[in-house]
Amino acid sequence: MPVGGFQWAALWLQARGSRWSVLAHAAAGLVMTCWIGAECLVIDSFGWPHALWGGLGVTQLLLVCVLLGVLRAPSRGREFSSREGGPR
Repeated sequence: MPVGGFQWAALWLQARGSRWSVLAHAAAGLVMTCWIGAECLVIDSFGWPHALWGGLGVTQLLLVCVLLGVLRAPSRGREFSSREGGPR
């Protein structure tokens, strides 16, 4: 239930248009990925459902990164200058 609760909370916040929905989706993806990893360690086994659900958790985290622009290449016009203390 913990994993499903985080997923439903993220969907609920997204449906309401909350600004916290991105953070909720990141938390839900992290919880899912950690839960599947811990489950594999506890039962000392790995199967296709673990790959499926763990992969979905990682995909959710990657999509949040894409949404936030984390994976975007830096623009060439804004190089950092240490003398000025900021972007040029």
